[in-house]
Amino acid sequence: GFVLNDVTPIDTTGGPQPLSLSEKNSGTVLYPAFPNPNNGTATIQFNLEKNGNTSLEICNIMGKTVQVIASGNHSKGYHSYSVNTTNLSPGIYFYQLIQSETRITRKMTVIK
Repeated sequence: GFVLNDVTPIDTTGGPQPLSLSEKNSGTVLYPAFPNPNNGTATIQFNLEKNGNTSLEICNIMGKTVQVIASGNHSKGYHSYSVNTTNLSPGIYFYQLIQSETRITRKMTVIK
């Protein structure tokens, strides 16, 4: 299983949330996906405090990985991915950022 560390309310604005330079350089952070809920594409952004092997993946409510967005060595700093969610059934998913001992999880809703 996994622990939900940082679940946020659904963003109903549907638009990107601009990040300030200080937010982009504030340690390891997984930002809220947008739009959320989404119906085909979502943007997931994160900041890494250090270089290292990193995984960004989407899990279903049972904790099973259903989509790997990124995996491998990533440099420290800001990263952004456009994620195709059309292959996911409507429902609630969790996306998680994993690097070394750090695991951050957030919630995302897919609609059709």
